Amino acid sequence: MSKTKLQQLSPATGTESGTRVFPVPALRAALTGLMLAALLGLSAGCNDDSSAPASSGFNDVPDVTLTGRVLADRQQIEIEVDVPSRHHAYLDSGKYENLIPIAFDWQAGSPELTTAPAGEQDDDVNAKVLRGKGRFVFAVQADQIAALTDASPAVRVRSQICDEDKGICYRPTWNELKL
Repeated sequence: MSKTKLQQLSPATGTESGTRVFPVPALRAALTGLMLAALLGLSAGCNDDSSAPASSGFNDVPDVTLTGRVLADRQQIEIEVDVPSRHHAYLDSGKYENLIPIAFDWQAGSPELTTAPAGEQDDDVNAKVLRGKGRFVFAVQADQIAALTDASPAVRVRSQICDEDKGICYRPTWNELKL
C-alpha cells in the first residue's frame, strides 16, 4: 500500500515537478458552482406549474385514481379520489400554509363544493390528510351539466402524493377527468 505525501505547492506556480495542480481556492469555487447548479436544478422542478402535463411522466411515481359521475338528481357531481396505500394527499395547506392540497379546476362553470372527505389530522405534517378513498360532491346548475359532460376534460384535479414509508412527497400532478 503506498503512502500519500502531502506537499506544499508554490503559490506562484501551483506546480510540483512540472505538473499543473489546481490551487485549493479554485477547486473549492468549482465545486461550489457545481453544487449550486445542482440545487437550483432540483428546486426548479418543485414548483406547482398549472401548465404542466396531466401526468408526471414517470411510471414508478404513484398517483391518485379518479372516478367521477353526475348523480341521479342531475344537480350534483361526485368525484372520488383514491390515494395509493401507504401514501397520503393533503386536504388543506397545513399549519404553515406551505402544502399543496387537492384542488379542482373546472373547464366550464364553477360547481360549488358541498361535501368533502373529513380526512384525518396528521401531527407529523401539521395538516389534514386523505388516506385511501375520499368523496367530493359539487352542486351544479342544471344548465351547466351539459357543458361539463361535453367538455373534455370536465375537470382537472391537482394532487400531491406523499410516501409515508420513504418520508418524501412527489411533485404535484394535474389529472384530467371526463364525466
